[in-house]
Amino acid sequence: MEKEFKISRRMLKVVTADTRIDILRALEERPMTASELSRHLNKHVTTVSEHLNILEKSDLIERVERPGRKWVYYKISNSGKKLLHPGYNRVVIFLSISVILIAGLALISSYYFIQQPISQTPETLELEPFAEAMNSIETLEMDTIDLELETEVEMEILTEEEIDLKL
Repeated sequence: MEKEFKISRRMLKVVTADTRIDILRALEERPMTASELSRHLNKHVTTVSEHLNILEKSDLIERVERPGRKWVYYKISNSGKKLLHPGYNRVVIFLSISVILIAGLALISSYYFIQQPISQTPETLELEPFAEAMNSIETLEMDTIDLELETEVEMEILTEEEIDLKL
């Protein structure tokens, strides 16, 4: 069920002027001064200033004054964005929930598909199978050493003449 967007009579009077809607759309692009808006809309600065005052009183725009700067900028408020794009908040909420669900699924799947948990350290591992394997390796090495000592190899160094004679 789609939620209705309700607007008061006062707000309706504010947004019925085309110039005010044009100002809101221009401020949606970036914050601007009254003189920038007048050039952008091809309207006189006093006309734009009157419309800015009405929009500011209706909380559709915000006045931004920076200390040490003489220019006053105007930017669109959240109410102004909602007025121009009523479904915007719904999209943002949907995208946020989607990101949270994807992150949750990734976390759950990593928990179930990893063979060895990261928290398992060498101290918590069972050491008996490793000790038995090490003992059998040591025994195998000792047998090899004994075998090498028991086997005697006779070697004869022959000269070239003796090699020729044996051939």
